[in-house]
Amino acid sequence: MRKNWIINFTIIIALLSAPNLLAGQGKKAQTLGPLLFYQMPAETSLNGSLGLGVIYDFFLKPAFSISGVLGRTSIDKDEEKSSGGDIGMTSVEISALYHWKGKGKLVPYAGGGIGYYKTDFDSDSPLKDLGFQVERSFDNFGFNARGGLDFHIKNKVWLSAELKYLVLDGSEEEIADAYSGESIEAGDAIDLNSLYLNFGVKFLF
Repeated sequence: MRKNWIINFTIIIALLSAPNLLAGQGKKAQTLGPLLFYQMPAETSLNGSLGLGVIYDFFLKPAFSISGVLGRTSIDKDEEKSSGGDIGMTSVEISALYHWKGKGKLVPYAGGGIGYYKTDFDSDSPLKDLGFQVERSFDNFGFNARGGLDFHIKNKVWLSAELKYLVLDGSEEEIADAYSGESIEAGDAIDLNSLYLNFGVKFLF
């Protein structure tokens, strides 16, 4: 547990410090705003789900930015294809993006990056009624590719629509004795590769 907190704290500090370290001299454009996304896992036993987050972009140059995303979602497991339950996932991502600047209000961009993902499994397996604990929490790193459009509705207000694909190694449910915590066996294998539809509002400052 202590190790997880240290990793979380280190990543947050790195995200907050990176823009200042890379900026050099002169004021750089930055955007910050809320993010709504729909996650569609590749695993057929997992249902699509809505999530919320915050997105931050720091422009090193007009056409190049470093983007940070903090998100949270809860994915339902299909009861007809698995033991049921849900998977909660908290993500911290950082990406490098290239923006094609034009004369219009639409600005396309693309890029990719890495992320840190904390995932909690909670199963509705009938083994729970027999005194077993069917859940697991694990941390992992993944990779993402992103592409989207920023629509400049005002000078300092942008709307964003984006497609993102996440590559993330999953894990297995762990069936453990609820009293001793000793692992008994592994349950369903989970594939967390996902396609995302992201929608956000960005405020320029």
